Amino acid sequence: MEERYQFARIGGGSMEPTLHGGDIVVYDSVVGQPKIGDILVFPTVVHRLIWIDPWGGLWHCGDRDGSRPARRKSEDVAGRVVAVARNGKWVDIGPWPHGSLRRWRLVGDAILRRVLRKTAERLHILVQNFPFL
Repeated sequence: MEERYQFARIGGGSMEPTLHGGDIVVYDSVVGQPKIGDILVFPTVVHRLIWIDPWGGLWHCGDRDGSRPARRKSEDVAGRVVAVARNGKWVDIGPWPHGSLRRWRLVGDAILRRVLRKTAERLHILVQNFPFL
């Protein structure tokens, strides 16, 4: 039987200043319905949830400036971070350090890039099928 609470070591710096490389996170593998602002554990990354789209996609991003959002499915979530240990001491992870304005800018940019990419793909197909256009 799998334990409800699991441990993971942070390997990179995408979640700085909240999480640092080498930090140990304790995560709850029983997630339920994640909320915006939760720090989620995925198979390859630990990131903060910044948006849940109307189709149930989970948009996540690191806390470091310049981090790009990505979309995952809810079944990709391994757990929700509930505690962090750094250098043998518990650390308060607190709220998202950049506020909601950055979150919405990241979401808007990601959606715009996706829409533009899909539109470009459709135009390419259209031009291939109708070369006289």
